[in-house]
Amino acid sequence: MDIKGALYLAKTTLLKSASDGVLRETRIVLSDILKKDLSFILLNYDYELTQSEEKIFFEFLNRRKTGEPLQYILNEAYFYGREFYVDSRVLVPRKETELSLEYVIDKVKKENLTDVLELGAGSGAFSISLGLETDANIRACDISKAALEVCKINQKKFSSKCKFFESDLFSGIKGKFDLIYSNPPYIKSKDIENLQIEVKDFEPRLALDGGSDGLHFYRKIIANAKKYLKDVGYLVFEIGFDQARDVENLLLKEDFKNIEVLQDYSGKDRIISGKRI
Repeated sequence: MDIKGALYLAKTTLLKSASDGVLRETRIVLSDILKKDLSFILLNYDYELTQSEEKIFFEFLNRRKTGEPLQYILNEAYFYGREFYVDSRVLVPRKETELSLEYVIDKVKKENLTDVLELGAGSGAFSISLGLETDANIRACDISKAALEVCKINQKKFSSKCKFFESDLFSGIKGKFDLIYSNPPYIKSKDIENLQIEVKDFEPRLALDGGSDGLHFYRKIIANAKKYLKDVGYLVFEIGFDQARDVENLLLKEDFKNIEVLQDYSGKDRIISGKRI
């Protein structure tokens, strides 16, 4: 089977089961299998795959046909220009979260913030990236031991100085911080079954389920955050597109000031922050 045949087979096999961009995904997979860059794939459609390469390719087709995310199959996801290790123990880092990262980087640099905490580290992509882009001391926790194992893989890969540890939100936290960031589970429990197959059937539910109204973790974090913020400090969240008003009210209830709401690439509310003064 040559590259052209592999692309055709992927298109006919995956068109109804995979996400948009089947040919783009398949070129990426072939690039990974053949250890060649994408230009080689595009310019050498008559290249014949070896028997072992074909076997790996068919394994990819079978896994992707079930809806398994491409990032889990390749064990890689790009975030802020870097390639992180991921698997089914963690959520795949989202492009939208890069906006949250840029917002926090800007805060840290402009206000010379030194101590940052992330609640819900996942793959570690956010905190590791923040550490590589700033001089802040960063701590990141997760309730999931499995997720923390992935964090450690990425920590080693990037020689990160971030400190990862197990904690159920603030239960294992000591000290005070200039900024606390979280991208908590915010999908309503009843809505999870309506998500894409790639998400609902493969990504960890623990990292998705935000309770009956999607606000469970925002309530818990906001109610306790002031104990762990310095006298002047920031609380920053990533939010669902329809949650800005509700989260803002929770912040105001706890007397946070200077509330900011920022939109993502599609103009939907995505980031909210409040300041302790």
